[in-house]
Amino acid sequence: MLAQIFFLFVLEPDDNHLSLPLSMLLVFGSAKLFAEILERLRQPGIIGEILAGVVIGPSLLGGISPNENISFLAELGVMFLLFRVGLEVKVRELKQVG
Repeated sequence: MLAQIFFLFVLEPDDNHLSLPLSMLLVFGSAKLFAEILERLRQPGIIGEILAGVVIGPSLLGGISPNENISFLAELGVMFLLFRVGLEVKVRELKQVG
């Protein structure tokens, strides 16, 4: 209920979407918060960031509905995630597996 009230006050009246700076603040803030919580629980922070996306996305709370700008930022985020994973892969371990 509280989340619905919050989203009613921050929605733009003309198209029922969050403004881009406000949606970015919500995404980055919640990702950082969830990452910190999971790191204190001795879990990888990336899991908290993904969990934050699930929580504030359209599948659970519906706080941020997909639009053109958010979809572009989501694709950019996936590219950075894959790049980050690629940096952590060691060639020696990859040769042992494959």
